Amino acid sequence: TRRRGPLVVRGTRMLHASRLLRAVDVVSSCHARTTRRRPTHSARGWAPLFAARARMASSACATEDAASLAARKQATRVAVKAALRALTPTDMASQSERIAQHLLSSLSCFHASSSAPPPTHRPRRLGLYVHCAKLREVDTTTLLTHALALANTEVYVPIVDMPRDATGEPNDAPPSMRFLLIKSLETDLEPKTMGIMEPTEFLEDGDGKTKRRPNLETPRVLDGPLDVLLMPGLGFEKTGARLGRGGGFYDAWLERYFKKCDDKSWVRPPTLALAYDAQILSPGTVPMSAFDQYVDALCTADAGVLVCTPEGKRALRGTDP
Repeated sequence: TRRRGPLVVRGTRMLHASRLLRAVDVVSSCHARTTRRRPTHSARGWAPLFAARARMASSACATEDAASLAARKQATRVAVKAALRALTPTDMASQSERIAQHLLSSLSCFHASSSAPPPTHRPRRLGLYVHCAKLREVDTTTLLTHALALANTEVYVPIVDMPRDATGEPNDAPPSMRFLLIKSLETDLEPKTMGIMEPTEFLEDGDGKTKRRPNLETPRVLDGPLDVLLMPGLGFEKTGARLGRGGGFYDAWLERYFKKCDDKSWVRPPTLALAYDAQILSPGTVPMSAFDQYVDALCTADAGVLVCTPEGKRALRGTDP
C-alpha cells in the first residue's frame, strides 16, 4: 500500500476537523431546538417556509447577541404600539368584528357540525383570551359568547399568577400563567391588573357551595388536550413569527403544555393569533430567540385566516384532524 506523505495526512485531518466543527456549530446554535412535531407527508409542501425560517434564524443568531436582540425587540414593540395608538375605536371595533366572522366561518371548532363529541367522547376544549381594551387587543367578546354557547365544549381563559413569598409579599420569581374553565362572561370573570378580566379562582356548584375552578392542567382535565388555542400578541409575520409584550407568559406556558402533550402522546393543539392589520410586519422584522414560540396561523380583518404551518391547517373546516 502506498504510504501517504505528512502533508496529505495533515490535510485529511484538517478536513475532518473542519467538518466536526461545523457539526458542533449546528448543534450548539442558539436557535437549535427539538422539532415540535414529527413531520409527515403533508408537511412536504411547507419545506420552503421552514427553510426560510431556518435561514433567517441562523443569520440573526450569527450576528446578534442577547443584548442587541432585546434592544431590537424593544424597538419593534415601540413601533407596533405607535401603530396601534393610531387606530380609532371605530377601526378596532370594525376589524375585531370582521376577524370574529372570519374565525366563526373558517374554524372547525365553531362550525355547527363540530358540536358532536370528539372520538374520545371527551368535551371539545377551546383556549381563548379575554381582550384588554387598554392594550388595544383584538376584541374576543363575540368569539367567547359563541364558544360558551356550544354544546359539549369547555372554554378556558388565562390567568396570570404574580409571584409571592410565604408571607404574601411580591418576590423576584418570574410570573406564570394558567388556563381556567369558565362558563359565563358575567359571573366567572373579575378585573385584575390594568383592568384585564381574568377568571375567579372559585365557582359555585349547584348546592351553593364553592369549589376551585378547574385548571386545564389538573388531573381531572388530563383526558385530552386543547383542540385549538386562540391567543394575542403584539407583532407578527406571515411566517408565524410572534412578538409578545415582553412578559413571556405564552412562550413559557406553551413550552410547558407542549411537553405535557408530548408526554401523553397527544397531538399538540394548533395555535392561532388574532391581529389588527397594523400588527402584521414585513418578513424578517419580528426578532425571534430560541425560546420564542411561532404560531400556526394568524387571522386579520383584511386577509382572514393565514395558515403558517400544517398544524394551522388542521384547525380549518373541511380538513382532517
